[in-house]
Amino acid sequence: MIKKRTGKINEIIYDNTVYHNGEYRIYPSVPQLFRVLDKVKKARETTDSLTMIPFYRNAKRNGQIEFESMVFYLECKENVSDNDLNAFLNQCCEEGQEISDDIRKRFYLCSNNDVDTFIRAINTYIDYLDTLVPQMIKTLKSEYHFGESELMFGFICFSIDSK
Repeated sequence: MIKKRTGKINEIIYDNTVYHNGEYRIYPSVPQLFRVLDKVKKARETTDSLTMIPFYRNAKRNGQIEFESMVFYLECKENVSDNDLNAFLNQCCEEGQEISDDIRKRFYLCSNNDVDTFIRAINTYIDYLDTLVPQMIKTLKSEYHFGESELMFGFICFSIDSK
């Protein structure tokens, strides 16, 4: 049973990704994700964290492929300094890796009262999907050997969680 958390954004995420009294989860497609995120932005609030994990589901292969390297994660805390942000971004990198543009577009830390940064982070990820979605398709073709016709029996969707 998936519990409904308190807070405006948590309620929006729950109402748009859970059904049958909390028994099942909906994984929104890209257009559905945009609609959910539009509602989140219009709420003009923040939440403790927001996570979006993209994956591909295909009816012919009866499974899904998770794109862990394309996850979006946004965390809100009290009084975030530049040092806090840099430490957070460094934790999001693999050991020895520098903070890349990719990391800066997918991982965010903001103050829990900074609605503008919260919304800007969501908008940046939405825009970045213009790059990430074609990368996902390329990966499906090269690493998982999907053909063009086989790709048509699936779709990219997202697991969304907020706290």
